[in-house]
Amino acid sequence: MFNAFKYTKQLEEAGFSRVQAEIQLQVIAEFVEGDLATKQDLKDLKIELKNDIALLESKMVQMEYRLTLKLGTIVTIGLGAMTAIVKLL
Repeated sequence: MFNAFKYTKQLEEAGFSRVQAEIQLQVIAEFVEGDLATKQDLKDLKIELKNDIALLESKMVQMEYRLTLKLGTIVTIGLGAMTAIVKLL
């Protein structure tokens, strides 16, 4: 965790004025806060990922159903063709 008071004190001990130390601290705080994810950001991302996964699962079920129908059709046509060939012989 970033200790703002300690950082400001160290800057003052290094020769920075109080105003310079506070401005530098403010700039760093703004920079860091812009890049950090909040708990709400993570919750929103979790919900979004769950929704995406649910959508993908739904699409996979649809694809599985379509593939099953296609495979059934192929097998039926193949059996029909074999039966026709056997009857002709």
